Amino acid sequence: MSPDKGVGASSGKEGFTIVEILVACAVLATLVVFVAQLVGNASSVTGGSRKRMDADEEARVAFDMLAGDIASMVKRADISPLFIATPGNDRMFFYSMAPAYSTNPPDSNSQVALVGYIVTNGAAANGTNGLLRDAVLMTWDQLGFSQLASASGTTNDTPEIQLGLTNFHSIAPSVCRFEYSLLLRPGSVNPDGSTNGEGVYSQTNIPGQAFKDVAAIVVAIAVLDPTSRKIAPPDVDARLSALMKDALITSSAGSAAGSGAGSPSNAFGIPVDSWQSNVLTAPDLPKAVTSQVRIYRRFFPINP
Repeated sequence: MSPDKGVGASSGKEGFTIVEILVACAVLATLVVFVAQLVGNASSVTGGSRKRMDADEEARVAFDMLAGDIASMVKRADISPLFIATPGNDRMFFYSMAPAYSTNPPDSNSQVALVGYIVTNGAAANGTNGLLRDAVLMTWDQLGFSQLASASGTTNDTPEIQLGLTNFHSIAPSVCRFEYSLLLRPGSVNPDGSTNGEGVYSQTNIPGQAFKDVAAIVVAIAVLDPTSRKIAPPDVDARLSALMKDALITSSAGSAAGSGAGSPSNAFGIPVDSWQSNVLTAPDLPKAVTSQVRIYRRFFPINP
């Protein structure tokens, strides 16, 4: 008869060995690292998607606003829209039947507005930055239409002040670049008597002809989302803008002139391909910033 082991006696088969515990810890650590990587990758993808959606939304708002204003543009022989091409961001001013505010109660029933678009690149004293819009209701005789054309030759850095546009508001605060070009109608005649062929772009409309020789306005913008701006230098807008060349100026023969480069017919007047490559290879800006710059281009047809 075997002796009684007594209460609490061990059989020698209970508990874990040191080796088993170490193996379990190693497996657990591997799982933790794997899950952390999954969470990190998901967070990165989600963050990138959010940045893109933010930029896409601003571009959509800007282009929708432009589309409405341009579609309602007043086209008369005595009206010369003022599109100002300058090194860096361009400006545009024109009359439109678009929604606007009134500075004087008698003008509230007017249906014509003076509309302006400018980009401040962080320079606005009132804190409104990015792509700005102003639209003021006016009576037909309140402001001579010739004033738009006369302002085109001014050396004033703020023609919007000369035109009485002083209440700009930001419609796309993350826009850092704004450029336009004009697609001329085939067969249109230049001041020198030459005739334009297919795919000719310009930045100058012939005064007094309104837009009868323009088939479409092409607008390109660049957007840097608010999240990426947090790690960017304070002057990032100006530095990005300098990396994006101005619109191509083409002759009736289709040859490029000015600061642009590449084929005018392929670039649609604005060399956005070089915009992207110049930004991505910028040596003095963080890659985390340059990789998040979004570039958009849109055509706005002009009905005769």
